[in-house]
Amino acid sequence: MKTPQKILSLLSGAALLASSALSAQDVSTTPVGYVTVTVSGGSVASPASTFFSLPLTSSSEDTGSLTALSSSTLTNTNASWESGDFAGAAPYFVEITSGDASGSIFKITANDSDTLTLDTLGLDLTALVSVGATYRVFPGDTLRSVLGDDTNNVTGGASPNDDVDVVYILSGTTWNAYYYNTSAGNWRKGAVPVSQDNLAIAPHSAIIYSRVGADDIEYVFPGSVPMESYQPVISATGFTSIASYF
Repeated sequence: MKTPQKILSLLSGAALLASSALSAQDVSTTPVGYVTVTVSGGSVASPASTFFSLPLTSSSEDTGSLTALSSSTLTNTNASWESGDFAGAAPYFVEITSGDASGSIFKITANDSDTLTLDTLGLDLTALVSVGATYRVFPGDTLRSVLGDDTNNVTGGASPNDDVDVVYILSGTTWNAYYYNTSAGNWRKGAVPVSQDNLAIAPHSAIIYSRVGADDIEYVFPGSVPMESYQPVISATGFTSIASYF
């Protein structure tokens, strides 16, 4: 699989939406709508690179106020969660919705009845968030839920050495490459024979789609329109992709 030649020149503007459209449905509560992204068709000789992000999120499944926190955990003693509810195969995220850190989003890695453990990207939550700040928990997107499979016109193959579409997602300091394996029926990272269908894709993070298929692919991503100003969390341990905010 070849790295798109335009990656370096476009990293500074990564995650620009190819196209978008909003359909407001209810302004008395959190507005919902959709974003349309067109992945441009290319060829094996000249793959087309499309850069986009996911500016809308799923609706909240839980909200509340923080009663305590540590460098990597948030606690609400009034919560009554089931342990592990937010840390299974499907990813969950928490967004701070008030205070200095309002608009910051973190992936949940574990939870018990009243405490969320987060992937803080090397940051100390006590320096960012204050007790009393409000939050919302919402389900996140995955590689499979965002891009689908070969029934969605994704050009896959039996191995990464075939003429396949390649999707690049930033992890730390590396742009990992993924393709759809038609034999196994799931997304793979290179030649590693492990499904990456449930790979979490954080809101606002960059997705680079390098397409060899000739036809354009149109994706429609529904979700809730952000009610807070987006505050990107800058990783202390790697690179950070910053999207153009909705």
